[in-house]
Order: sequence, then structure tokens, then C-alpha cells
Amino acid sequence: MPSIREEVIRIAREEATPVPNGKVSDLVVIDGKRAGWERLKSYFDEAVSGWTPNHWLARGKITLISGAEKEIGYLQGVQTPGFRVPQGKSKPSGVSWCGIFAAWVYLKAGLEAKWLMNAGIVGSKVERISNADGLQQGDVIVIKPSKNLKPGALPEVHHAIVVELPSVYDGGDTSIVTVNGNSRNQSIELHSRFSMSDVWYYYKIKD
Repeated sequence: MPSIREEVIRIAREEATPVPNGKVSDLVVIDGKRAGWERLKSYFDEAVSGWTPNHWLARGKITLISGAEKEIGYLQGVQTPGFRVPQGKSKPSGVSWCGIFAAWVYLKAGLEAKWLMNAGIVGSKVERISNADGLQQGDVIVIKPSKNLKPGALPEVHHAIVVELPSVYDGGDTSIVTVNGNSRNQSIELHSRFSMSDVWYYYKIKD
């Protein structure tokens, strides 16, 4: 029987296929809608603490890449390429769902875990560790925020699921192979663009 960690890695890799965009992506449009929008909707429905069907009836404003402000329905935020679920003044561009995706993978792997807004991943078998010490495959890393923040802007971080760690045989390479929800073009990507020095903190699975 596979361990929880093995299940996390298996499910995460499945969501990142087909390569390079995974099961959700702005780069693939079907009938005018984002590829995998139903799946993206399920991440919210299943993994966000307190989320109900009524949320999809709500409306809010987002700021597009062009700088234009647009009022949309929450459902449009998952259906429409380039849109996001509105988040209000705290993040005008809308919800970044990398942490929600990671919580969903944990949930599907059998962990009691949820995404709690303004708190992160919570659960009886999940512990937040304030550095990279003891990091293992299946844990969720949080990448250090950009140093180039505009005055008054809140730091934005990225969550990624660790599927492979550097080894002593890598010749000093500290790259971490991760699965990333809400990656480029709101895709789910498997890549090795982060290193150990990029880790700010992480969510550890309590074995």
C-alpha cells in the first residue's frame, strides 16, 4: 500500500499531465473556456475551508494584465482564460490558487487538510516549518517573496509540491523538482526552477 507521501507525489504528477501545461491552462481554450476549468472549480469546492456553492453566484472586480478593471462573476473567474476568482482589494488581480491546489492534492491523498484564507494549509497531519530543515518529498514548499515589491504592496508567495529533492550525486545542484498549480499561464507545471535557497518555509506531512 503506498504511503501518503507517495500518493501526494502520484496525484500531483497526474495533475501536471499532459506536459507542459497539465490539466488546467489558459493556453488551451475549449469552446471559449479555459481548459480544465471544471477541475479548477473543484479545487476551490473541495479544498477551501468554508467554500460553498453560493460563492459561485457572487460577483467582484479584478484587474486585468492590461490594467483595466472588470467586474465578473466568480464562476467566470475559473472559466475564462486570463481571469481569476475575485479577491477584493487585498489582491486586485484575483485569487492565486497554488496553495489551494496543494491543499487539494493533500486532501485527495488522504490527509485531513484544507486551505484557510489568510492562514494557508491547515490540518491535523500538517505542520508549518519555518525553514527548509528536514524537507522531504511530498511536502509543500513556500517560495520567498520578491524583493521588488511596490511600496505598500503585500508580499505574494508561491506554493509548490516537492516531488524530487537534490541528492549528493547531483554535483552541488540544489534544484528541487516540484509540481506547481497556478504556474505560468495558470497552468499546472512540473519543473525544477526552484532551489533549496528559495524556500522560505514549508508544510510538513506528519508521518
